[in-house]
Amino acid sequence: MNPTLSIRPARAGDAPTLARIMGETFLADQARYIPEPLDPASIRDYSRALTARRWQAIALAELDGTPAGMIYAEAPRSTPSTSSPPSNAAASAPP
Repeated sequence: MNPTLSIRPARAGDAPTLARIMGETFLADQARYIPEPLDPASIRDYSRALTARRWQAIALAELDGTPAGMIYAEAPRSTPSTSSPPSNAAASAPP
């Protein structure tokens, strides 16, 4: 049987799952690009705080009904003198 992948807008109740996926992914993957040692508790706290307030900008990917990843995308913020590219991030739960 082929697995079923679905992507849907996140809901407020997804925040703990989103925080787990974001924290685990950052610690498993992105941390290798940062030369300073990372505090896993700080990364988890940051992930929890971000997903609690910005869950509306996140989509949750589910594989056969199990959370498997997320996409975080917001429109760019620009000031009269500068503009920046969109803030986009995609994460999948480590195996």
